[in-house]
Amino acid sequence: MAALEYGEAYDLATRAIKKDSKNAAAFGLRALAGNKLKRYDAALQDENAALALSPDDSTALLERSWTFSRLNRFAPALKDAQAVLKAHPENSFAYQNLAVALAGQGDRDGAVGALRRAAELNPDMETRYDQARQAASGGEILSLLTHQEGAPAAPPKTAPRFSTLFLLTISGGLLIALGILSFFPAGTETGKKRPPKDARRPPPSSSRSHSRAGSESIPAPYEIIKPIGQSSLDLAYQARDTSLNRLVTVKKMRREIRADADARRRFLQQARTIALLRHPHIADIYQVVEENEDIFVISEWFEGLTLSQVIERYGPLDYHRARKVLKPLCAAVDYAHGKGIVHGSLRPEIIRVSKEGIVKITDFGLARAIEDTLLASANKTQPAPEPSDYTAPEQEKGEPCPQSDIFSLGACFYEILCARKPFKGEGHFLSLNKAGGLFIPIPAQETKGIPAGLDAVFKKALAPDPAQRQQAARELYADFDRLLPERG
Repeated sequence: MAALEYGEAYDLATRAIKKDSKNAAAFGLRALAGNKLKRYDAALQDENAALALSPDDSTALLERSWTFSRLNRFAPALKDAQAVLKAHPENSFAYQNLAVALAGQGDRDGAVGALRRAAELNPDMETRYDQARQAASGGEILSLLTHQEGAPAAPPKTAPRFSTLFLLTISGGLLIALGILSFFPAGTETGKKRPPKDARRPPPSSSRSHSRAGSESIPAPYEIIKPIGQSSLDLAYQARDTSLNRLVTVKKMRREIRADADARRRFLQQARTIALLRHPHIADIYQVVEENEDIFVISEWFEGLTLSQVIERYGPLDYHRARKVLKPLCAAVDYAHGKGIVHGSLRPEIIRVSKEGIVKITDFGLARAIEDTLLASANKTQPAPEPSDYTAPEQEKGEPCPQSDIFSLGACFYEILCARKPFKGEGHFLSLNKAGGLFIPIPAQETKGIPAGLDAVFKKALAPDPAQRQQAARELYADFDRLLPERG
């Protein structure tokens, strides 16, 4: 779209505001045109005016988020993008703005994660996501995204003129359409016809085809590649999403959950709550599918070794490398706790590290959701689970809390450093040792680059009383970081 046409729209909006100083749509449109003309300070004033008149206008918030980023004010840009996503969790442009703000704050992984979600919701953004994945820093991603927006090109012949859209806006309230138009980068074919939204959805479950592995089947558009695990809770497969050509993990829930109506309802409620988590170090749950009597959970496939495999192959990690694993885990746990979700089952088998060093929790609380559901459906008469090396004492009494995850993180970090569990014994004897806080001290000569004072931090993290532990995961990381400050 030519700068002249944006100038024309800017003038038309100005005239509309002079006629009606309470025309929120005109303020929003002038802000949009102002952004395209790089009049960012003026655009911000207009966006503030539009929001003062119409506080719930998500398009004005979206446009203001972009303006804040262009003014290098990334904190309020992030806040506005998050506010839009709270109201419209499937707005791909809000995820793009979120990526810009995170990139501006130096959070490369967070920006890539936001763009991944934007690309899932809007195929037009896949190129940006692919380019961002190759970027080495948040600064590179910021340059990529803002450069794409910075030099608008003329629209394709099939796209409507901006001035025509303006007239529709002030007469019919189509500011949302204009807001979406403004976020297409230079050269995007906004006039290109795309199939209706419903046409891109999978067909209803009654007509879905299935992919089979032996006697098992999963719903379309997923095709089984191979089984990857079986537990008392579920069957798991690596599969391909044929509609988006990506690898996914598919878990089929066990019979007890499928058959009991109350258990089914409880599990679905918990699984869908967990699926709302969006963090660069938590594998995304894409979909929870009910297919006849079966329940399937479709989640992100993340290539990498589990922490158990890392320890088995390479032995204990030195302190600096181990801490690089702990830091993103703590960030992910704090994020989930902020959403009111306790994992309750953190352990090395569900933490993966890619060859690029990216760390992800691949099953955030789903196993615990299944266990809680089964326990409830059995009216709590089911026997307590076998004690785990990573489970806090209060969890074994059925009283999990956020600090239970702190205990688990401490136990995982101990194992990364020592290549062994923190407590001796099994079953009842393991529980006694945990209840007494009797973890095995770490000899300084046993580990690589071990700092003084390490046992004191573990004593706090693995304390039997949750009130005596660090109260947040970031506090746990800070305590370990103070022992040997991170190298630049």
